[in-house]
Amino acid sequence: MEGHLGFLPDGFLGPFALMLAAIFIIINVMNPFLAFINNVRGLFFRKHELDDDPNSPPRAEIRVLKDVWLKDRVPNEAEDSILGYSSTKVITVLNMKGGVGKTTLTANLGAAIAEMNKKVLMIDYDYQGSLSLMVAGAVRSTRRDIGANSYLTLYEEGSENPEQAFSTLAEPLDGSAIAGASYQLFRDEMEQFARWSTGQCSFDVRTQLRHFVESELVQSSFEYVLIDCGPRFTTSTINALCASTHFLVPTILDDASAHAVSYLNAELEGHGTRLFPSLKCAGIVPTMVWRDSSFTQREHEQIDYINTSFRSFSVGEDSLLRNARVPRLASISKFADRIAYYENSDVRHIFDRAAKTLLERL
Repeated sequence: MEGHLGFLPDGFLGPFALMLAAIFIIINVMNPFLAFINNVRGLFFRKHELDDDPNSPPRAEIRVLKDVWLKDRVPNEAEDSILGYSSTKVITVLNMKGGVGKTTLTANLGAAIAEMNKKVLMIDYDYQGSLSLMVAGAVRSTRRDIGANSYLTLYEEGSENPEQAFSTLAEPLDGSAIAGASYQLFRDEMEQFARWSTGQCSFDVRTQLRHFVESELVQSSFEYVLIDCGPRFTTSTINALCASTHFLVPTILDDASAHAVSYLNAELEGHGTRLFPSLKCAGIVPTMVWRDSSFTQREHEQIDYINTSFRSFSVGEDSLLRNARVPRLASISKFADRIAYYENSDVRHIFDRAAKTLLERL
């Protein structure tokens, strides 16, 4: 045969092309089907794995991050963290699941507490900067104007020059302040983690925020510090927990979020005795509940599960701050670039109640 392409004779080009097309179609049809089967299998077995031991974090045998954070280094200041080091109440807002309302709760609680004539410092420890955006919108400013200096609190510079780490705010948050965040925070905390894990740091990277909070300026200027953390045990989250007197856990009352609370309990239990032995739980805040007046039957079931699984930092028989509940309202969720507290009277009532409940618990 003449005129062939490579090793394939011309007469076979047509059938060969049809064969390739058939293989392509089979692959594209089968891949979604196989992925679907795998997802169903994963969901089924995953559910049973979690149900077998709801207090165990996923893949509990892999403890690399915990080993790094608990590693003894010189200097080692983590065990010096004791309750009472700060007259200012320092509250970390965290959950290992995204989308449960951490930033919304932090921003609106900050506004409600400030409305009580309390001086509040909000620290944005999520490099996406959503809290910074909300606060900037509330004071009719921009995120660039309020700065993105929360990363400074992870260095010795934060305690040596604390005024450089935050920006004071105008009305309606006058007297309060924010240490804003940007993607620079992600870069810095990853670099800090790498240096700490390899023993190349000249200071304890876990306790720099505590030194910042201990500074005379912060102690004299603010009665409350609220820290918004991302859903990760990063350098900033470890700093937040080592610096905090309390932590607050917002959660949706559904299966996925309830399991995340159980996971958080295991992580805090694993780190707590060494890194933040005096840390106390201020409570668990139900967010996006279906009714403001009462919980549904399904929500009650999740509450029972949370109270059973969140044992290590229990604050009594009921860890939930029921009167701090945040209902599922469009008037809350639609304000991604402002603080809803200042935009709607119903929202103001909800977070005034939540702030009062929180401060009574503290």
